Amino acid sequence: MALYWHKLGRTRGFGGNKMMKFFNIYFAITMNGTVDQIYENRAIVELVAKDGHAHEESLPIWIFPCKIEEGTKFSIKTKQNTITIQCSQ
Repeated sequence: MALYWHKLGRTRGFGGNKMMKFFNIYFAITMNGTVDQIYENRAIVELVAKDGHAHEESLPIWIFPCKIEEGTKFSIKTKQNTITIQCSQ
């Protein structure tokens, strides 16, 4: 299952142009991530960019298109004005 967000439309309640700009600026073209901890309604995740640099971030749990728990793996891909968050099986 994947979460798709496009400049002209959105699914799963992905919030507005500010969120799109944040992801386009902050994230590289593709990042792989792992949920490290869940605290209240936020997931502490480790994101690894293509160049191997790791970043720890806090993301809202509603942003994920699947039920998450510690150890859940996912990827974030940006292409033009589309962002895809996909959970690994």
